[in-house]
Amino acid sequence: MNFVRRILIILLITCVAGCGKPAVDIEKTGKPDGPSWTYFTRENGHLLSNNVLAVCYQATGSGDGFLWVGTDAGIARLHGDKWEPFTTETGALLPSNVVRCIEVDPRVPSTVWFGCDGGLARFDAGKDRWMKIPGPSVRSIAFENQLLWVGTFGGIRKFDGSTWVDISKERSGLLDNKINVLATQENALWIGTNQGLNRYYDSRRQWEQYTGGHKVVDMISGNIRAMAGNSGLVQNQVYDIEIDDSTIWFATAGGVSTFSTSGKIWTSYTADHTDWETRGDKRIERPVPGNSGLVNNRVKAIEKLTDTMAIGSIGGLNTFDGTTWKQYTTENSDLPFNRITCLEAAPDCLWIGLENYGLARVVFK
Repeated sequence: MNFVRRILIILLITCVAGCGKPAVDIEKTGKPDGPSWTYFTRENGHLLSNNVLAVCYQATGSGDGFLWVGTDAGIARLHGDKWEPFTTETGALLPSNVVRCIEVDPRVPSTVWFGCDGGLARFDAGKDRWMKIPGPSVRSIAFENQLLWVGTFGGIRKFDGSTWVDISKERSGLLDNKINVLATQENALWIGTNQGLNRYYDSRRQWEQYTGGHKVVDMISGNIRAMAGNSGLVQNQVYDIEIDDSTIWFATAGGVSTFSTSGKIWTSYTADHTDWETRGDKRIERPVPGNSGLVNNRVKAIEKLTDTMAIGSIGGLNTFDGTTWKQYTTENSDLPFNRITCLEAAPDCLWIGLENYGLARVVFK
């Protein structure tokens, strides 16, 4: 009888859990039939810290590649099955051991740039040579033809090979000096900040601003006021940008937005969430249904795979092929921790940086 009772309870929970979900295709990939996972941590000798802030794959002519992993205690590099540490203590000329972004230079693929607290570092693998460039703490790096773009929490720095130029909100159309992410597309620089998006054309010094509708709290009255935006951006805090031909994907604190540069069309994807509104002198909590299979609206990373987009949030991992959403969390897969910090695609797998839980590698079946 106890066995029958347990079966009935499981069936009841399953039915309740399926109610009220958005009318979209969602596939929750369970552990038995899911992808294969591998983990790398400080405890097993692979990483210098479990707080992974950046991951970058560097292809090589021999077919195998290097994986660079930035943490708050230095860099770990994987080649084959060998891990090698790079820190200020081991002789790497880093401004600090807090490494927040890593990019391979497309102009010289043997060169890797590192954005750190305290400036930039460059490593030339061909010459086994480091160079340190002290400056503001770096959050993002991008390349456009012969230009190097650097995003900091004090604005943007541009380097043309000989001269550095600083760009700030006070002297340009930049929405905010706190730069979260930079990306280039068709001679334009996309800039993600905490106050919205910019698109900047350096050749003609043209600035465009994109903001989403949002709410602010009046510090005196405590009332919540709705503020109109000028675009379909779902939320102004933009953490990551991924270019997919003519479609730009934006990871935000309120979901995912896409912008078609050819059709000038905005589309947004959200998870179920809670909103607030003011009624008289009271704040009312209001549930808002999502329109997608996102596991969480605070999306930190987006990465293009062969035929899908991988989306990392503080609630787990999604993949989306334009029709079906798949969800990978600690509850239904072997993902070791739900709070994802960064994603990086490699030829045969996806690398996932985790907040204080190390690094995961997933191979989709």
